[in-house]
Amino acid sequence: MLLSCDKKAKRRVDMKRCALVFAFVLSLGIIFPNVSHATSENIGNINSQIEKLKEQINLLQKEVSQLQHKLSLMKQQSAKNKSKEVKENLSTLNKISSFIKENHIGIGVSSGYFYANNTGESNKDKFMITNFLLTWDFTPSEIPFSFSTGIGGTATPSLLDNPYDSDAEPDIDIEYADFTLSPEKDSPLSLEVGLLQPNAGYEDTYTFNNKNITVGVLASQQPYNAYGARLNYSFSDSLNIYAGYYKDRKDSDEYVVDYDGKEFKGENAWEAGISGNLFNVDYTLYYYQLNNFRKLLGITLDKTFDNLYAALDVDYWNWDKRLSDYYGSKSSIGGALYISPTFGKFEFPLRLEYIHQGKSKIYIDNTDTDNIFAVTLTPTYHLTKNAYIRAEGSYIHAKDGFSNNSGNIKDNRYYLSSEVGLVF
Repeated sequence: MLLSCDKKAKRRVDMKRCALVFAFVLSLGIIFPNVSHATSENIGNINSQIEKLKEQINLLQKEVSQLQHKLSLMKQQSAKNKSKEVKENLSTLNKISSFIKENHIGIGVSSGYFYANNTGESNKDKFMITNFLLTWDFTPSEIPFSFSTGIGGTATPSLLDNPYDSDAEPDIDIEYADFTLSPEKDSPLSLEVGLLQPNAGYEDTYTFNNKNITVGVLASQQPYNAYGARLNYSFSDSLNIYAGYYKDRKDSDEYVVDYDGKEFKGENAWEAGISGNLFNVDYTLYYYQLNNFRKLLGITLDKTFDNLYAALDVDYWNWDKRLSDYYGSKSSIGGALYISPTFGKFEFPLRLEYIHQGKSKIYIDNTDTDNIFAVTLTPTYHLTKNAYIRAEGSYIHAKDGFSNNSGNIKDNRYYLSSEVGLVF
């Protein structure tokens, strides 16, 4: 009975609470009639703003995508530009490299002092510029053509000359100009045309290339440059052949004989020979004929050992029969041996010469001078690869071959010289 009363009391309390809550909510609706409506509108505005934001985000994403695409294109273009620039730079470098390979500019210059006794004159010595030569070699890589030229000159005396009579400096002129043509690149056949250097002989015309300062007795009669053409054919490194014809000589007074009021000159000429390397020895067998004047047959051999260089040159000269009234004997034979040991920067070239000219008067214009002996020593110090300083002493014996300043006939001559040189 008590429990039933309690439950009823509790229900009455709950009903009162519900009535109070209902009255509170109703009062809120009366007091704030627009709250519900405002909240609905705000939610709509927020949704609208969210949609707008989404649209803006989409637009921004599209712009970002476009910017990324542009950036990608810019990177690609930049890479292309860099690649193009690199290619252009490489092309320029290749052209420069090709130009350097195809062209070589060189220069050789030397100067020295020379003294000789028994020159037949009181003046016996001279300071001189012995060589000046500017060279240019052009060898294109794509076409079967090359060109080589040298401008300058040489004034170096031979052991048979009075140095005082030599020019103090060389005449500057075109010394040689060699145009070489081939049927195709690397062809074994070639044709040289122009002012050519001869293949005959051993010593170089431009003496800074030689081991000794002065021109040797044997080399003093070997041919100089001439205008003409030469055909070459290379079978291998061990065998090359050539033949050439020369119409005019660079030095028109190179070969001249006067007797009985007549002047004879050796001008037009032809040559032929073979060259190569056998058993590590370089060789050249040459024939050089000055038409209606004189003929030369010779051979050169040279070889380099560890610190020793050795070479041999042998010449046989034979007069033409139309000059039979001039000479006492028709021919002359001679040889020169070159030995050059090297010790570091020091080199000691030795040249030994013997010539049997008989009564031919080919080297010395005297029928009593049958034999000529000469020895030359040239101590050399190489300052660098391209610069040297050297001194030289020579002794020449030739019976009745010389005279002193009083006119007395002498058999001997001493020759002293020194020289500095640069070769690039």
